[in-house]
Amino acid sequence: MTPTVAQNPDNINNYLDDVLAIIGNPVHQAMRERMTSKWVYSILRRHPRNRPDLGMAKAVLHTVLDPANPFDSRVRRAPRCWFVFFILVGGTLLGCLVYFNDLI
Repeated sequence: MTPTVAQNPDNINNYLDDVLAIIGNPVHQAMRERMTSKWVYSILRRHPRNRPDLGMAKAVLHTVLDPANPFDSRVRRAPRCWFVFFILVGGTLLGCLVYFNDLI
């Protein structure tokens, strides 16, 4: 007898791949076993943890920093020129606002 998902939660990623394949398939296949909402939420919570390339922090870093060097991962990524320019302009405007309004 093969273990079900409820008996062996370590194989959830394998089941997730099967479920995603079924959902993406235009011909809806019959599912092997019934899923509860609690089980589905546990799958959805674990799936992003297995994908370190996803996330808001990664998206911001990819937008603000130059692309990573694929040949040497130890090299620091420099900020993009437009980001440095906007930081300098914003800092200058904030400095002028503070200085000319006697907020110091």
